[in-house]
Amino acid sequence: MAEKRSFSDDNIPTKADDYHGTAHYVRTQPDVASQGVESINIEMTFEEAMKLSLSIQACLMQLNRYKRSTTTGREMGLLLSVKTKTNSMTVIEKRVRPVEE
Repeated sequence: MAEKRSFSDDNIPTKADDYHGTAHYVRTQPDVASQGVESINIEMTFEEAMKLSLSIQACLMQLNRYKRSTTTGREMGLLLSVKTKTNSMTVIEKRVRPVEE
């Protein structure tokens, strides 16, 4: 006998199937926004995206070891370096200072 549900799955708002999240970054160096660049789109194959994902996960696991209660621990972050000459990206653990206002 089927269980009665007190709610319906119909009309539950969902995001687009190709949307997988967003995050904000501190800055770009050089400042491409001041040069009028509004968006940088990077296309990747599945295999290369997996490599990038593993690199980012490894960096995040290391960053998670820092004490976030200290200034130094809170300032540690990730640098995603995009090399346009070689079409490559590098994931680097580094100190990321807050935006100066």
